[in-house]
Amino acid sequence: MKDLKNFVKPVLFLTIGLLLISLVRNFDFTSMMLKIQNNIQQGLTVVKITDEKSEIKDDNLNIKFKVPSIHYDDKEVEKSINNYIKKNIKEYINVQRQINKMNKYSEKHVVNITYNVAFEDENLINIIIEKDTTWGKNDYKLEKDSYVFNLNTGKRVYLDDLLKDNDDYSSVITETIKKDITNKHPLYDNLNIDRNTNYYIQDRYINIYFNPYKQSKDSTQYEFKVPYDAFKNKIEAFNNFFLITVNSEVIKKNNKYLKSNLNIPIIKSDNAEIDNKVNKKIRDDIMNFYEQSLKEAENYLDDFALDESNFVADASFEVKKNNPNVISVLVKYYKYSGGAHGYYEYVSYNINLKDGSLISLKDIFKDDVNYKLLINNKIESQIKELAKKEKDLDKVYDFSGIKDNQKFYLDDSNIVIYFDLYEIAPYAAGIPEFPIAVDNIKQQIKELYIQLII
Repeated sequence: MKDLKNFVKPVLFLTIGLLLISLVRNFDFTSMMLKIQNNIQQGLTVVKITDEKSEIKDDNLNIKFKVPSIHYDDKEVEKSINNYIKKNIKEYINVQRQINKMNKYSEKHVVNITYNVAFEDENLINIIIEKDTTWGKNDYKLEKDSYVFNLNTGKRVYLDDLLKDNDDYSSVITETIKKDITNKHPLYDNLNIDRNTNYYIQDRYINIYFNPYKQSKDSTQYEFKVPYDAFKNKIEAFNNFFLITVNSEVIKKNNKYLKSNLNIPIIKSDNAEIDNKVNKKIRDDIMNFYEQSLKEAENYLDDFALDESNFVADASFEVKKNNPNVISVLVKYYKYSGGAHGYYEYVSYNINLKDGSLISLKDIFKDDVNYKLLINNKIESQIKELAKKEKDLDKVYDFSGIKDNQKFYLDDSNIVIYFDLYEIAPYAAGIPEFPIAVDNIKQQIKELYIQLII
């Protein structure tokens, strides 16, 4: 009997195993993973959207529609957006039905109305309503309505709202489009770019289009990409759209010599090669700071046999500027090795995200500009103003001019020059910073860097 049990067990396990393998083979893992991915993406979106489906059948006209119904925390905003979209779709459907009654289509027309979300963040949502009409065997007409809504107010964002700081946006878009078409194009001499021009947002472009943007009997192009950096001034909405993600890697290292808390920035843009290059540079610098601090602590504490003492070496960071072209990260080092107070130092990384290069002060200014003299005068003027406001600051600063490798960082509107401890002032003055407004020195800055840093 015991032998029989020993024989039955492996057979039973084998049978169960074969059954599981059979089930796994028939299981659609790809479908499962897509569902999981979609659920995750939906969980991360600000606005939830459900479908409303229906169908209308008239003589020779069939209208199928799947329209969005948004769900949002602010119910007034939710109501405003839903009413706007549904009102426009209803009007379009009524017009199509009226045209059908008046024209009495000889061939059945099928109108398929669907939607997609072109862009969404915490401030804006761009919903596209696609309206595809087909008839006969091969005829079709493709149209779409793009609606960009402000999620703070529920109001529609028209093209001139998006480009409100660019008075010349119409001519910029017109010139960009004309570069892609010939003078034989129907739109060449008839481009009228204004508030009501159709557009949608995709990646780093404004897509301008004209309805119908595609149809069976016309191969002409009626949709055009305009890169947002074609505009001289900031595009209001893009300040929120294309922020580069900066995460933090935290490394804690504690031993009898040194306590360290290292926060390392991890930059993530849409260019992995540049990200890897920049992240490696910053990470290597921070880890070199730690290794050097550890070596100093070991040498000092071993010599003085202070086994129970610990030095401190910390690193943190602050993102000062963040746009699709440039990111400015300020790494802050702090070191304490005994004495009355610790020592801290700032190291900035002003990164051109077009190529991953580090921007120097000299890079920013035109070749014929004495940028050192320009900045020196700005700093001296600020020092004088500080002394006027606080007499205690008179003669505190010992400033003789910036260096070739002068430290600086960028913020939203300034080039900020800063100095190390003791460099131009006593310890009590901290790290002196002098912001220089970019708007005041535009004439001296290279056109390329005006577009990058403003």
